[in-house]
Amino acid sequence: MEKKVIRIEAEPTREDANRIIAERRETVRAYVLEKLREFDMPQPVCDLRFGLWPFRSENPYGEIINAANYMHSAMMNAWYFFFEAEHLRRELAELKGREIEDVKCTVLG
Repeated sequence: MEKKVIRIEAEPTREDANRIIAERRETVRAYVLEKLREFDMPQPVCDLRFGLWPFRSENPYGEIINAANYMHSAMMNAWYFFFEAEHLRRELAELKGREIEDVKCTVLG
């Protein structure tokens, strides 16, 4: 007699989604702060949120976790390119024997 296997998967909960969001946000935040220290740069004045905020819905969907993962990936890529540009700017200045200027800017909103 052949056995039938029924696969049961737990439905994601609000707590699951919030846990994933918090983990992803903390990973991005730690990366950004580490790189800011590495380049001796001040903490950004703007609030980049480091990803998604926790969800308060009573019935979160599995897609919320997927959205958090996509947001995490996008944030990590964006910050990687930001710091890579800073690294290359400093390398170019060193090759050309120039000092790095602290350029002041105003964010218009």
